[in-house]
Amino acid sequence: PSTDAISKKGRSLELTVAGGEFVNRNDHVDLLGVFTDPQTREVTSVTILQNTVVLGAAPPPDLQDDQAGPLTHLTLLVLPEEGEIATFAQAHGRLYVTRRNREDLDIQEERGRTSLMTILGGERLNVLLKKRYATHPPTR
Repeated sequence: PSTDAISKKGRSLELTVAGGEFVNRNDHVDLLGVFTDPQTREVTSVTILQNTVVLGAAPPPDLQDDQAGPLTHLTLLVLPEEGEIATFAQAHGRLYVTRRNREDLDIQEERGRTSLMTILGGERLNVLLKKRYATHPPTR
């Protein structure tokens, strides 16, 4: 992408992610990371970046990863500090991207970590289910 697309004080960061097959330029995305804690060996997931604008998306050159499914090479608009965090995250884990509605500007103030115990315990999932139904009631 042209440097004209990079806002003042912003940076262009290229990452290879899973889940980005349908991501396009100007989409708003969240970046998630999956990591193994080096001390406990527990696998956890956490949201790394929220509401980040995509400057470009393309298949990565000569890179295959059967575990994650198709990979996408994304160029994101980030702050310098976000670039540091995302680069470190890519070096130590696997990155995934989720698309969001461009009018959805909400960010999670308190971000939790998700582990196998979070899923098996179900408590956090029940809280999130209530939140989702409050936001998007089921239709019949």
